[in-house]
Parts: sequence; structure tokens; C-alpha cells
Amino acid sequence: MRVLFFSCPPYARVSFPFFVQCVLFSSLSCPCHRIPHMPDSISPLIAVKAQEACASRASAAPGSTGAFARIGVFRAGRLLAALLLTILCLAPEAVLADVADSRAFAHVFNTVSLRRPMKVFPFWVSVLDKNAKHPVFSEQKDFRGVSWAKMREKASTLRGLDLLTYVNTFWNRYPYIEDIVNWKKEDYWAAPYEFLDKSGDCEDYAIVKYMTLRKLGVSADRMRILVVRDTFRNLAHAVLGVEEGGRVYILDNVSNAILAHTRLSQYIPQYSVNEDNAWMHIRAKKK
Repeated sequence: MRVLFFSCPPYARVSFPFFVQCVLFSSLSCPCHRIPHMPDSISPLIAVKAQEACASRASAAPGSTGAFARIGVFRAGRLLAALLLTILCLAPEAVLADVADSRAFAHVFNTVSLRRPMKVFPFWVSVLDKNAKHPVFSEQKDFRGVSWAKMREKASTLRGLDLLTYVNTFWNRYPYIEDIVNWKKEDYWAAPYEFLDKSGDCEDYAIVKYMTLRKLGVSADRMRILVVRDTFRNLAHAVLGVEEGGRVYILDNVSNAILAHTRLSQYIPQYSVNEDNAWMHIRAKKK
């Protein structure tokens, strides 16, 4: 069981923001991908404060017959959070101060993305640091019988969706191995050099595809690693989204096919990252 930190945008915060943020946590159990634990982010502190507040308020009024006593402080908080999210989803786009930079990603999977500080995602920052220290895309580097020079030569003849299909299919050849097997940890985001050595799970495929396309000249603002909820399989998952021709296409380790995000309605994004920014996602109002 993992915990996902979901932070309200600034205009949605009320008199007890730690409580609101606590009830926006989502617990995700995932044999495929586990939402990264963030011990050095602020979210666990907020959770602890909220739990202490719930306990102190409950003990302070054991005989109360008010609404908080009847349904519990935590449940009341969840109701409040649901109300706040409803307001956010109904709000006009002009109110969303930190919306996505890219028009293509502005409503990916029918969500609104809100920019968050990169430091909230230390697991991704760690990947970027490791990748800078241990680059793998050198001329003679061998990727299971294919050198980077040959891979780049092949890629130079491809454009658009053909290039995305080539990169997606190339890395999907590597076996899927869960983090608990590879790293003896419930969750671990591997840099490309680690993926080449041990392979990995869904977010590791997304990472190596992202880094490959960057080296092939695709700009960072056209890509995001998206951590999503797969409602078909009832688990968390990670994919790479790439903007091509004004639409977002998904590179997925469970399929070699490149599909537009609009054809994958089972995916609900929780957050997304590239090397420049990070975003949280909330469901958009259905038209």
C-alpha cells in the first residue's frame, strides 16, 4: 500500500490546509507500479499533523452530538475535500493559476494539470541527478546487441509516430521486473544505466524512453512521464506521454502500439513530470 500526495492549489487552501491536504491522499496498491514514497517531502508531516488533529478533536468532545462527532472528524474532512475538488473542477480555466504549459497536455486524459515544485518529487530529481552522472548514450554503448550509434542511425530515418513506435518497441523488449525483486524495495525509480543493468518496472520503461527521445532531439516540453490509475486493472501505472501534431500519444510498456491519450480512457493521471517541471492532476468537468 502506497500513499500519493495530492496538494491543493493555493487558491483552494482554507483555514486548516494540512487537514485538507491529508484527505487528498490516495492509497494505491500496485503489483505493476507503486506510487513513490516521499519521506523527505512535506506530505508525511501534513499527514501526521492531520492525524493528531483528528485524535485531539475527537477526544476533546467524546459526548458531542454534533456533525463532527456523529460521522467523525476524518470523514467530515473527506467530505470537505470532495466539495473543494468539485469547486476546482467547475472553476473556469482562467482561475487555474498554474495550469499546464503545453496546450496538448492541458487536458490530458480529461484532467487539469497544476504545476508543483520539483522538490515535491525527490524520486524524479534523483533520477535526473543519476542520469547526469552516469550517461549511457555513447557511441559504442551496447543495448542488447544494438549500439547507440546504430539505434540513432535508424531513428534518424523516422519521423513522428514512426519514431515513437520504434523507441517504444525497442525498450519493451526488456523484461518486466518489479522493484521488490530488483532492489529489495517497494518502490525505486531507476536511471537508464540501472535499467540497462537490471531492467525494471513501468516507470523505469517510461524513464528510459523519455531519456532516449531527449537524446534523439525531442524537446522536454513535448514529453511527460505520467503516473496514472489504471481503472481496468485497478492498479497504478506509469507511461510516457509525447506531444505529436498537437495531440498527446502514449508510450506504454504493456503495448507496442502508440495510441492517443483519448483512446485510453482507463487511465486517470495522478501526477506527471519532465526535467523542467512537475504537475498534479485533477479530473476536468465532463462536457
